[in-house]
Amino acid sequence: MTIMRGDSYLIPITLTQGGNVLTPEMVKDVEIFIGKDIARKMSDGNVFFDAGQQKWFVRPTQAESLALETDDAHDVFARIKYTNDPADVKIVRCGSIRVDDTPYTEEI
Repeated sequence: MTIMRGDSYLIPITLTQGGNVLTPEMVKDVEIFIGKDIARKMSDGNVFFDAGQQKWFVRPTQAESLALETDDAHDVFARIKYTNDPADVKIVRCGSIRVDDTPYTEEI
């Protein structure tokens, strides 16, 4: 996926295990990491699940996407805490995000 530097919009993430989509009932918390610094948590309301689409979503802020370096792919990871066992935590790679510079080249 490619985003424009400075944009802020929902980024979809599909989390599955054993072919089944993970739902909020199956996990205690989901934390999404974009690059080295951006981390969002379900418990903070910054990561949420859409039951209709069967996808998780995270929205980096404008400031966070401005902080991402352009022309680099930033890995996206999910850290999942399961409800059935407090010690059961998994970290999975969900893909990567490439950041392009703003398309505006002229002063307004």
